[in-house]
Amino acid sequence: MKKANLFCLLLILAGALPGENGKLTAYPEMMSLLEKLDASSPRVSLAVIGRSVQGRDIPALMFSSAKFAARRDKKPMALVFCQQHGDEPSGKEAALLLAANLLGRDGRILERLDLILVPCLNPDGSELKQRRNAAGRDLNRNHVLLSEPETLALHRLFQQWLPEIVLDVHEYGAVSKWWVEQGLIKNADEMLGALSNLNIDAAIRSFSQEIFFPAMREKVQGDGLILFPYTVGAPVENERLRFSTNDIDDGRQSLGIYNTLSFILEGKGYGDMANMLERRSAAQLSAMTAFLSTAAAKSGEILSLVPPARAALLKPVAPGERAFVRMDYFPDPARPSIAFPVFDLVKWQAEVREWKPFEPLVKVKKSVRLPQAYVIPAAETALIELLKRHQLRLWRLTAPAAATLEKYHVLHAAARFEEERSLPEFDLEKTSEKSVLAAGTVVIFLSQPARRLIPLLLEPESSWGILTDTGGVASQFSGYAREGGIYPIWRLLEKVDLPLEEIK
Repeated sequence: MKKANLFCLLLILAGALPGENGKLTAYPEMMSLLEKLDASSPRVSLAVIGRSVQGRDIPALMFSSAKFAARRDKKPMALVFCQQHGDEPSGKEAALLLAANLLGRDGRILERLDLILVPCLNPDGSELKQRRNAAGRDLNRNHVLLSEPETLALHRLFQQWLPEIVLDVHEYGAVSKWWVEQGLIKNADEMLGALSNLNIDAAIRSFSQEIFFPAMREKVQGDGLILFPYTVGAPVENERLRFSTNDIDDGRQSLGIYNTLSFILEGKGYGDMANMLERRSAAQLSAMTAFLSTAAAKSGEILSLVPPARAALLKPVAPGERAFVRMDYFPDPARPSIAFPVFDLVKWQAEVREWKPFEPLVKVKKSVRLPQAYVIPAAETALIELLKRHQLRLWRLTAPAAATLEKYHVLHAAARFEEERSLPEFDLEKTSEKSVLAAGTVVIFLSQPARRLIPLLLEPESSWGILTDTGGVASQFSGYAREGGIYPIWRLLEKVDLPLEEIK
């Protein structure tokens, strides 16, 4: 279809372009538009990846210049998903415009990569005009628990295709209490968060921060917009500015932990869903287009990085190999401040100001030696079901067997702070014990794609595991770490022959 005709199609179907004149695209309108796009070109097909709490279909568009996913050796796959938070609609509006442009003026992007585009992951929240889904859960704090159908659908989609590059699209609050009290609002049109969790392959992290971000920023600046590293916090007494979280409970790091080139995009929000929606959507469209065109231009580099890093996850655990289970941001003496774009409400002009304290360095606070496998009693059915939701490869003993296991004894429990939140703190003692394991005991070997995820979920001192991040919901596994008890997830340190069958 000619791009002019497709432009007219959008106007006819939506009554206006998505986001124009502050008009939010309602769910039925979005689905109708996606169905028409699906019928308009062989370069796109519409799929349903799951259903929301209230039963709405969650749509995805699959784009390719030829057969989708047919040339993974030559063309990386990108996944872009929007509106995890229902009150952040500009990503969805921009995604609809992006979809049309990929069948017209920006179709060249598809010569270098395939794309899965999810315009709205949280259709219930979008229709209810609220951040959370219809069950009251924050989806971007649900990537460890995976209790919600929307996040579960996303992770199943990711595991089905294993895209090399991912973008999670949000909005940030430009108007916040402390900044306004200083007569300022944040003034970056878009902020991009790169990978920061140190368990992710170092070369991929370096590429995301030092090569991909600058190339994308140059394209966004060409549209007259500001793209800035995603920075959070406030420079006030006892607080700090830092880059965004290392937490694997969000959409970026939870998919990045598979050695994926994964990012979060935060467009400038103004407090009200419809306020300046056309401007916000245009900025999101610029950034999303720049993201895909940068990925297309660097497709060869992406393929030289991601597949080998993922292959390394399948190798046997090396002696002394460690997982980083706690980390935080720290000051850099060479960079004590950050030049941050603001709008001065008194002078009524845009400025760039130096702010401190600024803490840009991610450092490890706790690491653990990787075991060959983790061992879980068959009675821990809730945990086993959680691991199945993550599509981990699990095995069970077909007969009783003896093995030497490392076990954690919980001596004391307290609290600590990381990334401005309270987390449990444990005083542990490790013992090595010869144990007879019952038939049905579950074993999780680390030589699988989730190699770097598994210890972060299961280690008791992890900042991001089953004892901590559940999206504001009290951990159902908190009883695992009672003072005076033995943590019921054990570590198999040495290779041993066990009578096993894989759980399907």
